[in-house]
Amino acid sequence: MTQISYVFTLFISLFIASVPSLLAGILVSSGLLAFVDRHRLVSIFPRNRILGAIVGSSLGMLVPVCLYGNLPVTRRLLVQGVPLSAAVSFLVAAPTVNPIAIAMTWLAFPQSLRFLFLRLLLAWLTGVIIGSLFSTYPDKPRSQAEANVIASRSTLLTAGTDRKSTRLNSSHLVISYAVFCLKK
Repeated sequence: MTQISYVFTLFISLFIASVPSLLAGILVSSGLLAFVDRHRLVSIFPRNRILGAIVGSSLGMLVPVCLYGNLPVTRRLLVQGVPLSAAVSFLVAAPTVNPIAIAMTWLAFPQSLRFLFLRLLLAWLTGVIIGSLFSTYPDKPRSQAEANVIASRSTLLTAGTDRKSTRLNSSHLVISYAVFCLKK
């Protein structure tokens, strides 16, 4: 009985720790969908794979999403056409270089500014390197089903339909796709 209690306590503690971060990621992802023009977002990111990785890794310093929240944001970036190197470098670097992680590191080690700087630098560099490596793989062509889903989402947003239900449905699609990606 003690082991079951321990497993249940561990599950509840992990669930409580991850839900706020996941919700923050869903909110940021939904905000990108609802309030940021797709063409403007894509124009911010350079097409050069190294520069895209640098910008993507640096974006992690601005967006306050932690480990569980960066997956919906990364998926939204990819769906809106951001280069793969930028999205992957954001995915890798954001859990460590986001403002919340910076504040927590500073609170944990207030006397060691060097440790904070090295942690940020190494996480940022890791994101840039991995994003650059992933960008060497050719883009896989979209299947007809994926193209239809993307086209239907953009049609819903531009047709003047109920935007509240559209935002809720898009968040559900992001979570569903995230689970789908994790199963691969």
